[in-house]
Amino acid sequence: MPRPSGLTPRGAKQKGDTYERDLAKYFNEHVFGGRDQVQRAVLSGGGRWRKTDANVEYAGDADLEGTPHLFVEAKRTERFALHDTMRQLTRNATAVRPGAIPVAITRRNSQPLAKSYCVLHLEDFVHLYRALLLAIDRADRQYANHRIAKSGDPSDPTPDPVF
Repeated sequence: MPRPSGLTPRGAKQKGDTYERDLAKYFNEHVFGGRDQVQRAVLSGGGRWRKTDANVEYAGDADLEGTPHLFVEAKRTERFALHDTMRQLTRNATAVRPGAIPVAITRRNSQPLAKSYCVLHLEDFVHLYRALLLAIDRADRQYANHRIAKSGDPSDPTPDPVF
């Protein structure tokens, strides 16, 4: 039976699979310099049963493999269920890859891939933002040290090569 969007369950699955492959390619091109680091997870959308002390739980794997420190769930849908997605994502990330930051990446059909939305918890965003600020500060100090070493004067207006 077709869904309201006109897609059959198989068509919706194919659309999701294509989005996951496109995301993997985007990560590889824009984060990993073209290396084949990120791939769509085999049997993405599946999961595994795991036994805990209290009971047996079902936990889904991440949609993308090769994303260090991130547990990525890809959702290509017109109606993104924020709270349900984040609840499931957080549960799965905790069960399958403890310590990884759970991130949902979503877009609508007419939205360009690069304009997909990334959703994460504020505490994880703050962690990433602090790391970014530290990296920028470190790069600024290296640049200043490079200028001083080159000319002995940090206010030297001579342009530096891009490095």
